[in-house]
Amino acid sequence: MDLAKEADLQVKVVGDATVVQFESGLIRDEKKLYGALESLNRHATSKSGLKLILDLTNIEYFSSCGLGLLVSLLKKLRSGGGVLKFCCVSEKISNLFKIMHLTTVFEIHEDQPTALAELGVVEA
Repeated sequence: MDLAKEADLQVKVVGDATVVQFESGLIRDEKKLYGALESLNRHATSKSGLKLILDLTNIEYFSSCGLGLLVSLLKKLRSGGGVLKFCCVSEKISNLFKIMHLTTVFEIHEDQPTALAELGVVEA
């Protein structure tokens, strides 16, 4: 599966890490977000050892289904020897993660360079 072909995702590969950002403009359309997260889950199943960074710059809302897909994505990546990190999380989403006690499960970083550095990847 080629994530770069997904219309709602911007994908860049930095070293051996994949950075995914959701489409430009703030996403509140749950159907679009759900579809993009399902694509990420399918991709995670097809790749072992995937180092994935989700840049949430353009995300302003997650439903319980969306949160469930994020947890599912994390499980799939870990079971395949992969890693999931988040960056550029808004205060609203950060608070949601705190309320749902997901800050103890998800690795959240301030920005892409910090998340990449945690993976040992330096952006050129």
